[in-house]
Amino acid sequence: MTSAPERKAIITLIQQANGPCKVWCWDITYCLLREQCLHQPLVLHADNGAPMKAQTMKAKLEELGVLPSYSRPPGQ
Repeated sequence: MTSAPERKAIITLIQQANGPCKVWCWDITYCLLREQCLHQPLVLHADNGAPMKAQTMKAKLEELGVLPSYSRPPGQ
């Protein structure tokens, strides 16, 4: 008799929105599937704002294998 594969524990961070625009998240899975780029290198193009350049965001991008890009086209 073989045992079931070990499952990893999923830790859920509960965020509490106590007003409008307090908690934000996004899921780009539908874009990856629609554009058929699920198994290609991913690049997150973002502005130079503090949340997108924070160390925790950079660490998560690295963990997920996503390359950050903070460049803008000329003239913008």
